[in-house]
Amino acid sequence: MKSNLQSLITSHSYTIIMAFGAVITTIKLILFASYVVPEDFNAYVIPLSLGAYLDFFLSLGLVESTTKLFSRLHEEKNDLIVIGSYRYILPILLKRAILLCGLIAIYITFFKNSSIFWGLLIGVIAMIMAASTLLASMQRGTMKTNVLASTSLLRAIMSVFAIFVGYSFSPNYGPIIGEIVSQTLSLLIGFALLVKSHDMSHQELFTIPMSRVSKSIRQGHGLKLSLFIAYLIVSTPLYLDRYYFELIYPISELAPYSLCAILLSASYLVFNTLYQRSGPLMIIKYKSGTSPFAVMGMAVKTALAGTLCLTVFFGIVILIYVFGWAESLFTKYLVSLDMLLLVFLISIFNCTAIFEGVFLSFDQEKAFMQSSFFYFTCLLMLGGINFLFSFSLLEFLTGYLVVKTAHLLYMLKILVSYAKNYVNPQVVT
Repeated sequence: MKSNLQSLITSHSYTIIMAFGAVITTIKLILFASYVVPEDFNAYVIPLSLGAYLDFFLSLGLVESTTKLFSRLHEEKNDLIVIGSYRYILPILLKRAILLCGLIAIYITFFKNSSIFWGLLIGVIAMIMAASTLLASMQRGTMKTNVLASTSLLRAIMSVFAIFVGYSFSPNYGPIIGEIVSQTLSLLIGFALLVKSHDMSHQELFTIPMSRVSKSIRQGHGLKLSLFIAYLIVSTPLYLDRYYFELIYPISELAPYSLCAILLSASYLVFNTLYQRSGPLMIIKYKSGTSPFAVMGMAVKTALAGTLCLTVFFGIVILIYVFGWAESLFTKYLVSLDMLLLVFLISIFNCTAIFEGVFLSFDQEKAFMQSSFFYFTCLLMLGGINFLFSFSLLEFLTGYLVVKTAHLLYMLKILVSYAKNYVNPQVVT
């Protein structure tokens, strides 16, 4: 297991492919935002964002908590059970997706002046994203990370063509339908590549007794309400972080945020890509007896590397703004220099993704939940204050920066306290 993980970390292909996919996704969003009017861009971004957010509630922690289970099954040479688990999990997700579509349709019918078709699209997006998360968990758990990176890159490339082709047919529905088609195709191709990489046939997957699959998942994963609640506390802030603005502001006021969301997404892609590479190494170092302060030092260096990348990226964006090289784009989305600087600062504090990995490296899930609950509480307080005083988007971004800063400081406080009280079990007699 350790040798496989070490070979993964020393290989640069995974990081390069993931980074290239992130660049393609960012360029795609910028080009699409430049090509269409803000209303059409929102018609693409908002259903996609809400679908991704509802994906979490669709899963209820079922998919998110399979990574450790799949890793354990991989160590036990049970890759067939890992890949065959889709026969058990997908029907559960499909039933929940049907219920979710019904609830969205009822909500739109009685409370929103929108098309029910939009609600169905959001439900379909949630289902596809939950299935994609399950596939990524299988690929990562069985150490097929090059297949994971290739699937991610394929999804990014197909999405570029899909949204522009879809827009040519229908400005309103075309891009989001194109996105659904591209994600579905990449999902199927990614699963086929995973099966092929294990030298399995689809017939083999159907020979696994369903009772064996369900027993492994239920015993190793423990499908209990307490686990669902735990993942709700841990994961909800991570999803709200990305889609909070869509929940707070009406579509008519989201033009500035539409462009800022692209820049925020770029920062997530940067830090997540860096963590995908450094996270396993931090786990190995800690398990081999490296002190927590040394592991935290690795996390700090990784966060600084991401900050440097973002500084260069935002420096280019700000220069473009100052010299007016894309004046029509910034004017169209009502983006000011103050807003760009705020988004840049918020993006830097997205390095919390790196330190969340440190919690997991230390096996401190309870402390991770405590940190996430603190962040969730701060977000709710910010939302309540915004409700009372009706902040402008610029004022809200300022408050959001304060919340991000408080969250990072709180995480570091917990981690430093743990490191000070750490006793190395290897030196205890």
